[in-house]
Amino acid sequence: MTQARVDLASLKSDLAKAIESNIGLTDKFDLIGSAAQKHIGWYSILIREVDPATSTLKSVYKDGPEHIFAYLSPVQPIAGTMAAVVIESGKPLFHDGGRRSTAPQSEVFIQHLFDRGVDSVFFGPVIHDGEVMAVITLTGDASHAHNSDQLNAI
Repeated sequence: MTQARVDLASLKSDLAKAIESNIGLTDKFDLIGSAAQKHIGWYSILIREVDPATSTLKSVYKDGPEHIFAYLSPVQPIAGTMAAVVIESGKPLFHDGGRRSTAPQSEVFIQHLFDRGVDSVFFGPVIHDGEVMAVITLTGDASHAHNSDQLNAI
């Protein structure tokens, strides 16, 4: 079963407006969630507390369907870059933590995975007052079965 095509340009534009808005963090997350839900249907947010000594994840606040989350401490919180982790059956298949968020190959790859019915794509980080606060989780329709062999072969 193929998911309806996601308009990534429009999605990222709406997310950028929400992320860059000059409002409180809670309101900002509400805007991010609304933008994600408009384009994807589901959304979740990971809030990360980063240990400055090691630049790794100390704790995670999860808001959303439990099955789509994976432990993301290997993903370095680099300000100004995009981290995209595709999760299928709880295992990260792809992570792009070094390229700028405008990288066209990232969009093509993410769209391809959405077309193949992957559960979710993590976008981020969300910077608030100079701190890495969250990773956005954009979730597709996870109600159908996946062909893991096909996905892993990409």
